[in-house]
Amino acid sequence: MLRRAFLILAVFLCTAACAGEPNPPQTDPPPAEVPPAPVQDITPQQAQSLRVVTWNILYGADQGDKENTWPKRRVALKELLSPIQPDILCVQEALLDQVHFLEKTFPKHKRLGVGRDDGKEAGEFCAMLYNPERLECVESGTFWLGETTEKPGLHWGEKYNRICTWARFQDKLEQKKFVVYNTHFPLNPIAKQRAAHQMAKKINADFANEPKLLLGDFNCGPGSKEWRVFNWIGLSHAQMAAGEPLITKTFHYEGFPVSALDAIFASRGWRVRSYKVIEDRVDKLLPSDHYGIVAGVALSGPGPEKRDVFVPPKEPEPMAGAEKTVEGGE
Repeated sequence: MLRRAFLILAVFLCTAACAGEPNPPQTDPPPAEVPPAPVQDITPQQAQSLRVVTWNILYGADQGDKENTWPKRRVALKELLSPIQPDILCVQEALLDQVHFLEKTFPKHKRLGVGRDDGKEAGEFCAMLYNPERLECVESGTFWLGETTEKPGLHWGEKYNRICTWARFQDKLEQKKFVVYNTHFPLNPIAKQRAAHQMAKKINADFANEPKLLLGDFNCGPGSKEWRVFNWIGLSHAQMAAGEPLITKTFHYEGFPVSALDAIFASRGWRVRSYKVIEDRVDKLLPSDHYGIVAGVALSGPGPEKRDVFVPPKEPEPMAGAEKTVEGGE
């Protein structure tokens, strides 16, 4: 009897305990582990922009014997350029001795350009040196600023031959083509305006839809008619495209900045990542009466978005005879 009572009590307690305990919460099964996406190796070159430099290095010969002449200045120039290792180096006012020096400074680079006075080796070069490990030169050439573009000649009242060396490159990393122009503009005001229009027409006509860079010594600065012509065809000053509101002066007198004559202009299709005016001295010596400019540019994005004010240019008035040349540098 007692045994039966204990059994009934045990069943009762067990039933009560089960009824009073809530059901255990339902939990979702743990998510299946997703393997991480494979990491692609990025080489240092892929992570870097193209380094482009423009520098009016002030004409000079190896036989100079005066203070601050080329034999002294070239040491400073080499020391400032070597750490940059530009992918494209554009120089103006370079005589043949100076071109050879740059070729020795960058022995792996290839050189483009001819002397302005004979289309070979005489006179100043707007030479271009490029890094063949990064860039392939598809085609290149030199044309004269004037009415006869295929040969030397003095035009529009200018007393010096003026040229532009250009090259079409393929970036071996990006597999994209682009065009670079390196020039040195006239001093004569009318010749300078005409050169700007000639350059604009050339850039517009060449290789449609390919990004373009225009570098050089323009013998004029912000707000000039010539810069507005560049603006009008969609070229932006690289310093402004890099996000800097002011344009640094590049021509100087014994280290005192005078005016912004030198520039790098970029079309759409470029992203300007950095911009620097090279104002350094080496043992108190400046390499030239112009500062150099180095910019880091990449073939990505819609291109420069910041521009100067667009003002549709007008063709300069025809000259009545030879115009007087503005005094100054060459």
